[in-house]
Amino acid sequence: MVKNKKNPFRNNWKDYLSFSVRERNGIYALLFIFFIQILAVYYIHFIAVPDGHAGKWMNAKTAAWMQSREIEEATLVKNENTKFSKTIPKVDPQYFLFNPNTCSTDEFLLLGLSIKQAKMIEKYRSYGSGFKSKVDFAKVYCISEKEFKALKPWIDLPDSFTFKQEKKDFTKFKKEKISIDLATADSTELEKIPGIGPSFARRIINYRNKLSAYCSLNQLMEVWGMSDSLFQKIKPYIYISDTLPGTININAISIQDLGKHPYVGYSTAKIIINYRDQHGAFKSIDAMRKVPVLTDEFFHKLSPYLVL
Repeated sequence: MVKNKKNPFRNNWKDYLSFSVRERNGIYALLFIFFIQILAVYYIHFIAVPDGHAGKWMNAKTAAWMQSREIEEATLVKNENTKFSKTIPKVDPQYFLFNPNTCSTDEFLLLGLSIKQAKMIEKYRSYGSGFKSKVDFAKVYCISEKEFKALKPWIDLPDSFTFKQEKKDFTKFKKEKISIDLATADSTELEKIPGIGPSFARRIINYRNKLSAYCSLNQLMEVWGMSDSLFQKIKPYIYISDTLPGTININAISIQDLGKHPYVGYSTAKIIINYRDQHGAFKSIDAMRKVPVLTDEFFHKLSPYLVL
């Protein structure tokens, strides 16, 4: 009988996962040291470094890096000041008429202001407010009272600005009364009418071409999308010249051409032309009333376009 071999790890696995008291104390001590190091690294960034004592608080490499950064920043400031000083030499203020809304940095420097003041004024302008009066310019906190008194006579702005002045100024932009001839207007002219955009202007012209002409303002109500409120809104801005359309020669027009008119259609045009062929040419416009399908309303709408 074969004897089973004993697995040495089967009964002694606990020996590999257990620690003595001494080993446990060592592990606790090591974890405590790691914890202290983590706290030190985290809080060391919040410790202020006194000037002139960098060597006591950081290593030489960090101190040298910080010193190089300070030198670099000082050099940049110096170069910027040098650039402006080369462009505009520091001289006594040279006063001239200026508008603070459009004045450049170089012009502000000529007026005796510093680069910092010029930049702050430009930043204020960038917000979109601008200066409407000399009083507004005086409110900029970087301008002293003494500087404002010296510059005030040269500011190209009114002394003050009230709502009444603003209202008066805007009256000159008031649009002139619009009067558009619906019989001849193009899309550009129609777009001047309040409430009429490019697409609506095209629809009005397209319908006019189908009719051949407008003979009444009320025909605009037949344009697709026209509401009664919009029609009442645009009515004061439009008119129609006295010329009547008269574009359909009822004794000569074909079925196809007559059927294209929005008031007729192909089926009605066929009836009218067949009646003309059977009874001869119409002797008058009123003679068309004898055509069976033509109602008084239909004849009233179509008659302005008929000629013999």
